[in-house]
Amino acid sequence: MIILRKVIRISFIFLIFFGLYFFCKTRTDGFIFDEIIFPKKYWPKTNLSQDPKLLDEIISQPFYYLGKGTQTYAFGSQDGKWVIKFLRIHRLKWTDFFFRISPSFFQKRIASTLEKRKNKLQKDITSFQIAYSLFKEESGLIYLHLEDKPVINQSLHIYDKINVHHEIPLDSLPFIVQKKATDLYSSLEKWINQNEMETAKEALSHLVSLLKARCVKGIHDKDANLKTNFGFVGTRPIQYDIGRFKMVPLTEIKEEVIRITDSLVSWLEKISPSLALYLKNEIKKTF
Repeated sequence: MIILRKVIRISFIFLIFFGLYFFCKTRTDGFIFDEIIFPKKYWPKTNLSQDPKLLDEIISQPFYYLGKGTQTYAFGSQDGKWVIKFLRIHRLKWTDFFFRISPSFFQKRIASTLEKRKNKLQKDITSFQIAYSLFKEESGLIYLHLEDKPVINQSLHIYDKINVHHEIPLDSLPFIVQKKATDLYSSLEKWINQNEMETAKEALSHLVSLLKARCVKGIHDKDANLKTNFGFVGTRPIQYDIGRFKMVPLTEIKEEVIRITDSLVSWLEKISPSLALYLKNEIKKTF
């Protein structure tokens, strides 16, 4: 009877612990500090030449939770100018953990999943490097930290979704710093509503130039969604989602730009037919 009571008590404590854990994860949109801690064995080997002083002014202020994507958690600076992104690596770490503690007969089942997640991380890293090397200005990239070296020697103060403070030693984990953009569709809608048609036209012209430049450089993105992955800094567009780039030479560049802008043209035809026509003509003129 005494043993049964102890088992019940221990089980109750575990239930409370895991209940609190999952409650906190839900309230914080899944973000916990452990999810961005990067094991040393997964650090990529790169030779990016960057000046950490670029970060001095940017990281002197707190950053606040913006949201998460498939690959990263994003936090925005207090002054509204910058975004810092931390890699989400929790699935790979948990898979690795279970692989190491499992008996050999079960490891075979986990091994393929572990390999897939390692490959995905490598693809993400490669995509970030492509953006930094070939598409830096067009993606609003300021700094790409992918080296396990003490070069920054500073911490960043961030606040999660429920406003809990975390102090992040920046040398201890990979991160990306980009300019903060306003959503592409929201920006266009604002200019249309305010009758700033020349501003909208200028922005659309820059957008066509950006898409052409990316295709000419042979950078392919299987998820080139203008609504979720692009925005404007002023009238200059940036592609802020840089996690799915790969090098694929394109021969039908005009057709690719038309494909990417097709949904935008359809949307503009409903709220501003003149801008939709301008965008189609701008594509024709550019090619």
